[in-house]
Amino acid sequence: MLTPSPFAWVSQYLFGFFFAYGVYLPFWALWFEDQGVSAADVGLLMGLGFATRCVANLLITPRIHKAESILPALRWATLACTLFVAAHLATGPSFGMLALVTVLFNLSFGRWFHCQMQQRTTTQT
Repeated sequence: MLTPSPFAWVSQYLFGFFFAYGVYLPFWALWFEDQGVSAADVGLLMGLGFATRCVANLLITPRIHKAESILPALRWATLACTLFVAAHLATGPSFGMLALVTVLFNLSFGRWFHCQMQQRTTTQT
């Protein structure tokens, strides 16, 4: 069985996190703008996403602390994240639908990275 070092786990985590943020943050606002969303609403949607992740980190992450529940939570969060990204394509320029899907995406997006990091540190001990 492959047992990578903590350095490898953290390196993979940070690479994935910043790669996703490097794609998500700069281009997501441009996509909203391309959908016909006003600049003020784009800022509101992006801020809503950040706020959702902050609140989710405080409320959900502490509840996923058992080693046997981390991997299933990681799988469900990954599936949800994929579904909510795809749902953005079906919302059109409706601000309410974009806000709902953005909140749900960011809720699952934040969980995926934090559960992944927690899974990696749990398997190391």
